[in-house]
Amino acid sequence: MQRKPPDIVTRAALDDRSTDIMLSLGGVTGHLALDPAPGPFLRQLRERYQAFTVPAAPWVKRAFSLKVSFHSAVYHRPKPISWDRPIDIRETDHALDVSRWDFRAHLEPRQAGVVGPWAGTASCELNPLAFDSMLRILWSVFLPRTGGALLHACGLRSDEVGFVFPGVSGAGKSTLAAKMPDHDHVLSDEIVAVGMDELGRWRISGTPFWGDFKRGGGSIRSWPLHALSFLQQSDQLALTPIAPGQAARRLLECFLCFQHNDVAIAERNMAVAVNLCQQVPGFVSQVRKDTAPADIFGVLRAKLAKNFSEKDTPPTVREVISEFRWSLNKHGKYAYKPRGTSMRPWLKTGDSLFIETVFEDELVPGDILLYWSPGETPDGDQLTCHRMIAKTDSGKSTGVHVYAKGDAVSSVQRFENGRQAEILGKVVGVSRDGKDLGVPGRLGNLARLLGSLVATPVLRMRGR
Repeated sequence: MQRKPPDIVTRAALDDRSTDIMLSLGGVTGHLALDPAPGPFLRQLRERYQAFTVPAAPWVKRAFSLKVSFHSAVYHRPKPISWDRPIDIRETDHALDVSRWDFRAHLEPRQAGVVGPWAGTASCELNPLAFDSMLRILWSVFLPRTGGALLHACGLRSDEVGFVFPGVSGAGKSTLAAKMPDHDHVLSDEIVAVGMDELGRWRISGTPFWGDFKRGGGSIRSWPLHALSFLQQSDQLALTPIAPGQAARRLLECFLCFQHNDVAIAERNMAVAVNLCQQVPGFVSQVRKDTAPADIFGVLRAKLAKNFSEKDTPPTVREVISEFRWSLNKHGKYAYKPRGTSMRPWLKTGDSLFIETVFEDELVPGDILLYWSPGETPDGDQLTCHRMIAKTDSGKSTGVHVYAKGDAVSSVQRFENGRQAEILGKVVGVSRDGKDLGVPGRLGNLARLLGSLVATPVLRMRGR
């Protein structure tokens, strides 16, 4: 019996020993080093955030690094503790303190007076909801420093463009998301990230912070933001344009911001909202309970007079690889056309590789692996195709170490799977000059690859 493709690429991604999580949300990368905790709890965290992770290599630039310890949850706490003082945030140029009844974090710049990554420690209840709340607060602080924001909104994608439907609780965000015929086009039903690319264009990306729909996108891939549409319940479908100033005032009500009575932060949020609403059209969408998202998109298409299907180019290689990982996970198999000469003569220019997801303990010497090697910056990431020559399991404290090399090179690359690099899958077949070839020494049924051949190399999506 053929085993169903794993939802997560390798077991290392959910391994109890893998205590580092590197998350990229809205272009802001944060590193979390987790102290020992029960295996089921760590696996639950990794399963929830896996789509937004980057291999946790020490050279990857990040906005902050946080060492997190866990303590037992208190289930019978007095109401005043949790109701009267839910969150306390104190932010200065020299320190960031975040506390709630179930977690506490302290961060400082690595070097006083120098703009750069922050570092610190945190203590959190052994509760996934507490951990998730702490992450929401951290990104609500660090994302605006880059000119972006977290918004209470439903984020949806239609073809190659994204739309934000901001709204407070009860506005209908989760209801709208649940009606999407393709759930992979739901970026989030509760909180989305918005930010600008290097060309000054606004983009939207999903987050793992979801509401009732329990879905937050499949990768860190961002999409061009074409419109803001504030939901309003009505007995008929109608779309009314609103002025940028009015849209900015309404959007500020949907900012995920936990700091109150801070003039500087209020001014920063105001600047982000005004800039966003000046560049992105705003509307009020009057919708019925049975209004289908396709009907809303149809009206928006007519108002915007833009081509929704025009091909979008992801702004970074990291986003391209993250989306490729998501596609590979979703289908269990995919195709990829590599660049470079490290695997010659086994590979030739123009060959396409059929890739399948794989469990870590199934790998044997001789397997040809495709793995994600992160760079210092998002454009330094690479997809590497090399032959595995050995692997070692270093025990309970660390993961599996892999030794791999290209057939045409003499040097051997060693990495810990899930840390310095992440194995995405292994090569099971090659397409050359219209013919499908098996991997020598491996039995493979190429018909079950479903013809999912990618016509162009993944990295050529950015003109490479």
